[in-house]
Amino acid sequence: MQAPQRQHLWLTFLLTLFGCTSSQPIVGGDAGTMDVPVDVQCSAGQQVCGSACSTLADDPLNCGACGTVCPRTQVCVAGACRQSCPSGQQLCGDRCVSDDTDRAHCGACGAACSAGLVCAMGQCALECGPMLAQCSGAAGDAGTDGGGARYCANVSNDRENCGACGTVCAAGQICTAGACVTSCGAGTTACSGACRDLQTDRLHCGACGNACASGQRCEAGACVITCPAGQTVCDGRCVDRQTDLAHCGACGNSCAPGQVCSMGACVASCGAGLTNCSGSCRNLQTDPAGCGACGTVCPAPANGAAFCTAGRCGVECTRGFGDCDGMAANGCEATLDTLSNCGGCGVTCRYPNASASCTSSGCARGACNAGFANCNADDADGCEAATLTDSAHCGACGTRCAAGESCVAGSCQPNCGAGLTDCSGSCRNLANDPDNCTSCGNRCARPANATAFCASRCGFACNAGFGDCDGSAGNGCETALNSLTNCGACGLQCRFANAAAACTAGRCAIGACASGFVNCDGD
Repeated sequence: MQAPQRQHLWLTFLLTLFGCTSSQPIVGGDAGTMDVPVDVQCSAGQQVCGSACSTLADDPLNCGACGTVCPRTQVCVAGACRQSCPSGQQLCGDRCVSDDTDRAHCGACGAACSAGLVCAMGQCALECGPMLAQCSGAAGDAGTDGGGARYCANVSNDRENCGACGTVCAAGQICTAGACVTSCGAGTTACSGACRDLQTDRLHCGACGNACASGQRCEAGACVITCPAGQTVCDGRCVDRQTDLAHCGACGNSCAPGQVCSMGACVASCGAGLTNCSGSCRNLQTDPAGCGACGTVCPAPANGAAFCTAGRCGVECTRGFGDCDGMAANGCEATLDTLSNCGGCGVTCRYPNASASCTSSGCARGACNAGFANCNADDADGCEAATLTDSAHCGACGTRCAAGESCVAGSCQPNCGAGLTDCSGSCRNLANDPDNCTSCGNRCARPANATAFCASRCGFACNAGFGDCDGSAGNGCETALNSLTNCGACGLQCRFANAAAACTAGRCAIGACASGFVNCDGD
């Protein structure tokens, strides 16, 4: 359960427990405080505020610290109250989210993905795109890599998954190229988790969070009116000094009654190709203040300027914005610094087997996915080498396996023939190898006076002159076969009638005859 849901449940519980009266506060031992339930357990990245778990990084009721409430017009970003969401994020409810990757707001606020799906590039899908990493939340709490709901994250610039799933940058840090840093490069400032140029950024003009109004641009750290081409600011508004009666040719130069302003001069009548529109001489083919007809004013679009061509209105977008949906009504609605619109509408940043980011100079490849590397130094094909299986780049770029070897799990291993198995770089026959009997590393025991063997299972053979006469494998071949009771074999006894016996080289031999007896037959 996410923090806001837990908070609402606790409020419901408290209202049920104590009633809905507003005259008496709910207090503990000290006035104005509340006892924290002992069973409140927060997920990683959260802490108890009052009686509920809160994510201090984005909770507007506990922004950066418990009890720090952002004004109604502000949002909580990276533990600080801001005027607006970071670039690439949208306000859904009271939280800033990236509708490119957020499962609860995939492509639009409230558009939740079904169970088992992730949000990739603003669409619910079975798996993440090539530039994103698939992360998972802990028991429904997105932001830590656990085993709950899956979601896609750009580990190159995502503060909640910086460099790897679940790696959260500390308050005040930003994520750049997969690393949490506390400072930006020269000429830029960290604003809402991203590096911004305060001299030119419309959303952070002169200071973080200071957004310029529609129709303004950021110039030298100050918001100034953006006039269409051919117009000038006079008395706080954009005018065409070629046609404006109050500012004809120069700001403040008013034409006399009965005159018209034509080509920046006060005259009695309009020239050829111009039409008198309430005292202003206008070219109805090119004038956005009279486009096609007097009084037809081309509306000023959001993040852009209007123009007139052949008597029809058009839109010219401010740098960094684009009219990507083709709808004039919402102007230049898209910021051109996202993975789906990087520097231009529809310019998508994608790199096979790697993360991606959109920079001021265009798409940039981020870190390679695990098991891949960019070995040809060409970002166009991303991280093309599969270092776990590529024999030309086994484990690392340029590590080539020798002839007769293949790359297995990032290590060069021999190619074994039929009936053989690769055991730590050596080809072995598991059916007869006493050091790898039936499985790699299964070494048959070597008992005393014997030699181990493998015949689909471990066994041993006694050395010459020894025998396993007691049948116990534990003591091996314990009996020397050179005695009168075990001569050449277990239990073979040497006995001769009327004569002494001896065991020589494992064979019984007759000794001296007893007194009064002779071996006449030689047997």
